[in-house]
Amino acid sequence: MLSPHGSGHWRNKMNWSWVAAFGSIFGVLLTIVLWRRGRWTMLWGAAWGAAGGSFFLAPRLIRMHHLEPTSAAEWGPLLLYLFCAFALLGALLSLIGLVAIALGEKLVGLRQKSDVGRCATTAASLPFLYIALSVALEYENFDRFPPLTFFRVLVGSWILGYGLAIALLWHACRRAVAEPQRILRGVHVCMLAVISLGLLALPYRIDARHARQGPIVDEPLTGGDRRSSAPLLIIGLDGGNWRPIKPMIARGRLPTFDKLIASGRHGEVEAIWPPYWSAPAWGAIVTGHPREDIGIYEDLMAKTPGLPLFSLPLEVNLSMNPLFALEYLAILNGTIETMPPPRQALKRAPFWELLSKAGTKTAIFRFNFTYPANGQADYVVSDRVGDDMWDMISVRHPQSGTVSPQNLADELLSGFSREAAIELSVSTETNPTKARMIPSDVSLDPTVALRTAEDIDIRTFVSATRFVETHQDLKTVAVYLGGFDNVSHSFSQYRFPEDYPGARPDDADVGRFGSVIDRYLESLDRRISILVKAFPTPPNVIIVSDHGHAASPTTTIWRDIHASPGLFIASGPDIKPSGELLSVSYYDVVPSILDVLGYAKPSSLRGRSVLRPTSVADSN
Repeated sequence: MLSPHGSGHWRNKMNWSWVAAFGSIFGVLLTIVLWRRGRWTMLWGAAWGAAGGSFFLAPRLIRMHHLEPTSAAEWGPLLLYLFCAFALLGALLSLIGLVAIALGEKLVGLRQKSDVGRCATTAASLPFLYIALSVALEYENFDRFPPLTFFRVLVGSWILGYGLAIALLWHACRRAVAEPQRILRGVHVCMLAVISLGLLALPYRIDARHARQGPIVDEPLTGGDRRSSAPLLIIGLDGGNWRPIKPMIARGRLPTFDKLIASGRHGEVEAIWPPYWSAPAWGAIVTGHPREDIGIYEDLMAKTPGLPLFSLPLEVNLSMNPLFALEYLAILNGTIETMPPPRQALKRAPFWELLSKAGTKTAIFRFNFTYPANGQADYVVSDRVGDDMWDMISVRHPQSGTVSPQNLADELLSGFSREAAIELSVSTETNPTKARMIPSDVSLDPTVALRTAEDIDIRTFVSATRFVETHQDLKTVAVYLGGFDNVSHSFSQYRFPEDYPGARPDDADVGRFGSVIDRYLESLDRRISILVKAFPTPPNVIIVSDHGHAASPTTTIWRDIHASPGLFIASGPDIKPSGELLSVSYYDVVPSILDVLGYAKPSSLRGRSVLRPTSVADSN
């Protein structure tokens, strides 16, 4: 779910104060534009911005978005978007720089008299202005200057290339004393050539080893050497980890977790691909394939006219912050539509599709990649149902395709109806009046995240439990719980203040919020017990998480980040108990699910069932 590095920070801080600031700056820039030198500087800045951006920023920007145009019809709009973005930034930065340059000339009593010199000065100043804007954006959003380690992304071969270009420009300045107009025309021709070359060369500079392709047809499931009569409950607990859970089990506060572990098996799930985004992790968990095969790299995807679906980076990056800010503004005005990765972005079939096609009656509740819901399983409540933390970054709710079959929508969505009585006990205990509660060490109200997380998790539980009670023939039920991840992001420093020795939260905040994670886990424990009892016979239960949590070395909107490991629990009538701590990979989950249900492992899966000895599991 939403990471503390997520692009939600643009929404949280880029508010009306930004609008006022941009309005003031716009007035100054308009005045400069009306000045002849300002008009020329703006045009030069736009040209140099487009030239420098297409050569130095565009390849990395495309790779970070995992954009894979495959035709001229897709490359054309992409090149146009890039040109406009780079030109716009170059024009604005050059006008801002003109103010500083003009003031500097006044102070030292020296003024550039040659248009060639002014053109060269504009080109030389743009990288510094771009970096300054990037730093300012980070300071405005996170109230900090970027740590020195963040500046490493600015070091590269571009410095040498840009330095050589500026040297050639200054050489042209010296020659312009004798022939200013001819040299200036030559510089303009070079600018246009550089822009054209940079944009046209882009398709050949992008790594195309993983070319875009449609979903692969996965091999159908076949029967294994055994069949279970017990149903299977799969719970995806986003961000679940042992650190808060095991002490609570020892104190007897999580009886359901304790019983499942004592009567089954448990272990750790190694999180891979830092910074451990949830969507690629869950993509690997539910398909058994790596992110390179499934095509999922970020927690959000986006679409805009003319382009294929692309990943939306959720990170702070000094080389990209100004472009990310433009991207966010495009999201706000609707030019770019954001969404969790839909099913068509996933190149391999998730386990619920394989099971449904093999005749195992399956119901799925809010797992990633379940939108659009039609044709995915026997019963589907997609991840686009309900209000969650994605709403804060303008993710829209679709009007259709969220549930299947449509004629059972009322039953499947019973927990999400307005009439459903939802008791938010943890939120009410923490902030009964819903007053604004912003601790001294963060800039957002964590109780808002708590209320949203608890609401979506409880509604998911209620819908799943009621549906299981009325459909006793279900063989497999899978339920995704994303709330605990956001609760951990919001409250971990108060639960584990010792993890922050250099910036420990206030004792008053620790006292107010230190028990939130524990109380939330107690609520989950009770709800899991109720769901398990809704089955007609005791089910096999698998609980798996995508990652754990740890203290963040830097402050973002929250102070907790994704970390390794996550957790794994398996218990039930067909799972032999063992006290041995299992080591589980993302790729082992699907083979373990198939093993419990009696299906043979498809040859394309690289993992193994962790519920049987390796030699036996691999033989299938």
